[in-house]
Amino acid sequence: MLAERVKRHAGAELSAPLSQLAWRTRSLAGDLESIVWTISPQNNSWDRLASFAAQFARRFFKDTPIRCTVEGVESVTARPLGPDEQHEVLAVLKEALNNALKHSKASNVTLSMRLTDEEFLLRVADDGIGFDPAAKEHAERNGLSNMRTRGETVGGLTTVASEPGKGTTVSMRVPLSPRPSSLSQK
Repeated sequence: MLAERVKRHAGAELSAPLSQLAWRTRSLAGDLESIVWTISPQNNSWDRLASFAAQFARRFFKDTPIRCTVEGVESVTARPLGPDEQHEVLAVLKEALNNALKHSKASNVTLSMRLTDEEFLLRVADDGIGFDPAAKEHAERNGLSNMRTRGETVGGLTTVASEPGKGTTVSMRVPLSPRPSSLSQK
């Protein structure tokens, strides 16, 4: 991003505002990209979601100091994907990537995905500074609780595992059992 390039040549007084600008711009661009992708009816399968998630993550970390590795895309097959699952998985993915970029001070982030007969598994792991999820300042953050709620919304589970000095892993399990869509009932 342009803000990241300018930051490299700017003085110390502009470093923080330019970092914030780059983060906000990246976040907004990602939101717009997700909206455009999700409204296309051809993107209602797990393999399409995995492919989009991989491309999204790679672009998200482009021009940042974080190296992004993606695993498992090719193993995710073309099975039907409901709108709720699509929405919640992408929201958790974006939150996990944002948190890694904004807070982790990581050098590496790995996005892995797997589809079995029973579930879809999304995992975002970083090698950053980690944190204590039980600490009050982290337990009360909306992002962590929102990710957990998003997993529950689709009958699944989202967990955040982290320790100071040991990085962070966000895992989301989404069952593939059929259930009515809450989006179609609104």
